[in-house]
Amino acid sequence: MAYASHAGLANPKCQLYMLFYYIGPALAGFSLSCSPRKKRKIDKQKSDSSMQQLLSQDDQKNRYNAQDDNSVDVLSNNHNDVEEEEEYWPQGTLLIKASGIAIFDIFAQSMVYTGNNLAGPTVFAIIYSSVTIWAALFSRVLLSRSLVKLQWAGICLVVLGLALTAVDSKAVGKNAFVGACLILVGSSFHGLTYVMCEKIMTPSPINTVNSSKEPEHLSVRANCAVQGIVAMLAFLLWQIVYTLPRLEPLILAPMRESGTT
Repeated sequence: MAYASHAGLANPKCQLYMLFYYIGPALAGFSLSCSPRKKRKIDKQKSDSSMQQLLSQDDQKNRYNAQDDNSVDVLSNNHNDVEEEEEYWPQGTLLIKASGIAIFDIFAQSMVYTGNNLAGPTVFAIIYSSVTIWAALFSRVLLSRSLVKLQWAGICLVVLGLALTAVDSKAVGKNAFVGACLILVGSSFHGLTYVMCEKIMTPSPINTVNSSKEPEHLSVRANCAVQGIVAMLAFLLWQIVYTLPRLEPLILAPMRESGTT
């Protein structure tokens, strides 16, 4: 962001730098297939569970021995199922949820990097390191995940280490207070984004034998693609609607003043 600002390309109203920021994650979409996401076959597992209740102990012993002999093949097949799940686009509500999270993260990232432009890299590095703490707090509230003291100590150590990287830097922006507020709010929202993504990426456990299918969840690759594509299209639309008609005063003139080719 510092280099983009010096080059005259960091106008906070244009958000041109955010377009290129999301192009990389959007490219993950080319590795996904348009076919429906493959589901693990659990009907056979439920059938096997019912049959095991009817088998005698001797028959069960023989069955388990046979399964042990084929354990490598079973693990290999399960691994292939997971790999194939990674190759497909999400369907239905999962796609809607991931797109909603992406739109929410657009506002978070825009606030963070606009604040970076206003406050400077020193303030940005110190405040943005709080994302780890925000993620831990939101996971405690939304996912009911409790952290032990050692884990909290590790989080604080990470935040302290990231903040120390900016100690030697004295670069402060033109409006440090407003920028710091934007970074703080944006960092908290970005930490919440991590927790929401984890929520839709974590498979729910099957509690009852009568469940008709395995609960769906979003794969890592598909989530990366959806987040990147939605944000890239949003910022591309913004460039067409807002930046392009004002290209000369907002982009080209600052570039000439900075000596950027």
